[in-house]
Amino acid sequence: MSTSTGTRGPYRKSVERRREIVQTALDVFAERGYSSGSMREIAARAGLTQSGLLHHFASKEDLLTEVVELRDRQVDEALARHGAPPLLERMAVIAAHNRENRKLSSVFVILSAEAVAEEHPAHEYFRRRYERQHVETERAVREEQRSGRIRPDLDAGAVAAGLVALLDGFELQQELRPGFDPERAVRAFVSSLSVLPTGS
Repeated sequence: MSTSTGTRGPYRKSVERRREIVQTALDVFAERGYSSGSMREIAARAGLTQSGLLHHFASKEDLLTEVVELRDRQVDEALARHGAPPLLERMAVIAAHNRENRKLSSVFVILSAEAVAEEHPAHEYFRRRYERQHVETERAVREEQRSGRIRPDLDAGAVAAGLVALLDGFELQQELRPGFDPERAVRAFVSSLSVLPTGS
């Protein structure tokens, strides 16, 4: 009697193949952006025909969705490994993750810039993402203010918008400035939001 609970057979092979394709698409989008990266090139690098690639992903838009969601899943996993830290520490964890995963970070920078155009297939994804991110960050800022970790005199909405822009801006800087450390920069900036010790 088998006691294995692992996934076997064709389904497992299909899942692994999809992961390989997503990684290949990530490589192509990192080098060329979404607009210039082609399904033909992704298929060739993955060792597939175009029809074979379309068997796994119906369109380039489907692949794009997988790539951008991969980045968000990995950030969530990094935060979970740190036990869901408070907001300001969470910022530093995300910055460190971005520094250590440069290819995903590079793709995020490229795609988010391209997606400003309304006709871009990722436009709605990024628009919803930023709306959700702002709401969640503002809620977290208010919680930190109530707990005494962020100065209560600061406007929570403005702080939330600044923190979101901070992470994205540092992500861009690490692409253009060799040696730039986004985690160190985040820690230096967020310390200004903290409540000063009594008597300081």
